[in-house]
Amino acid sequence: MKTSRPSPIPFLAGLPLLLSLLGGCQLVGATTWNLDQLHEPDGRHRRKAELESHLGFLLRHSFGKLGGQFGGREPGDAEGEGGSRDDPGAAQRPLDASGGDDGGGERGRGMGGAKPLAAAERACFVALVDLAAYDSAEPRTAATQVSWFARLAVEDPWTLCRERSVLELGAHGQRLGLTMLELDGLPEGVAASAAPDVANALAEVLEAARGARARGENGDLERGELEGACARLVALPLDLAGARRLLRGVSFLIGSEALHGESHGLLVDVSRHLQRICVARALVLAFLDPAGRVRAAALDASAVAVGPAILGNLMRQVRFFPEEVERTRLYGLVAEHGLDAALALATEERGVDRAELLREQLLFLAREASNPRNSSRTRNAALVALGRLAPEGPGGLRYEEWVDWLSGGDRGQAAAGAGAGGGAGVAAPEG
Repeated sequence: MKTSRPSPIPFLAGLPLLLSLLGGCQLVGATTWNLDQLHEPDGRHRRKAELESHLGFLLRHSFGKLGGQFGGREPGDAEGEGGSRDDPGAAQRPLDASGGDDGGGERGRGMGGAKPLAAAERACFVALVDLAAYDSAEPRTAATQVSWFARLAVEDPWTLCRERSVLELGAHGQRLGLTMLELDGLPEGVAASAAPDVANALAEVLEAARGARARGENGDLERGELEGACARLVALPLDLAGARRLLRGVSFLIGSEALHGESHGLLVDVSRHLQRICVARALVLAFLDPAGRVRAAALDASAVAVGPAILGNLMRQVRFFPEEVERTRLYGLVAEHGLDAALALATEERGVDRAELLREQLLFLAREASNPRNSSRTRNAALVALGRLAPEGPGGLRYEEWVDWLSGGDRGQAAAGAGAGGGAGVAAPEG
């Protein structure tokens, strides 16, 4: 009679069930643990880090002390703050950050006397890709993603990590319904709240949440104090650091299961508000990045986050995008989306003549397409954009041909705006 041999590791048979019961948040915790281990508080890469696999993190944290957000952080603690979390009894993978720079790490050179090394950079990039793959429909997961992408878009020493973080922020801006007005930042003359004010606002929300839980059945009653505390928090003028700190604290409350029903929904709304600020502030800072490819990513992310109407503003500020990669990407976005939404917005808000504005954009793109000092990629991108905005135009690279065509010379009048967004077109102005 044939008998089956018992499994040497019986608990592995129930691992799929364990993973389904724990949900995705614990797996996000493994990714954020690794990102935390890879970065110093100021954003520099560590030469050595203790990394964990998803399974190792689950076995280590899920059956120990549960509390805090994603591995026991206290509300308001910044990633990387608080020193090492090494556990001598844990099965971890040490990162040996030896080897040369893989490229793109210009920010790390000269910082602390050592540049970030290739192993840390690769591990950080892999963790970023891993973090982006989680489902943003879960409120804590979305908040964690935004907090980390906003931080690394600005602080990470490696260009590729900053670029990838900026691109991910574009998708989150779209999810949150970010507006062009939010990208303007704080109103002129308004200073961001100081750290003590941010800490006090967070402490007030935490205290009100405890009171709502203690006095209200299932946290649904006696919400007045919590609503007031959240309203005062939302009213704060915040920079990126303040918004991220508050976002981590609010996420802690959402994940603590202390509140349910409408009180829980109120905190989720506050979290979304803080996420919007984080995305907007980080995108604005990305436009000031020293690396052209990060600024190009900010162009792409902004168009995704707020829609193609922003392309008109970006085209007016093209002088601030001097590098080939930036202009090539901007003209590619114009070719992809057209300028119909941008022209409509400019007509509505500034009262400009739509046809004249389109003519100016076509002439500018014609100059870019014919400028021998531009790279072939930039000239080709400008030419493709011209073809989208004016499919009946001359189609060549000679600037004079476009001037003649737009002036209604021997090439005659044409519908120069048919490709600007799929509308009825805008006739090229005479003379």
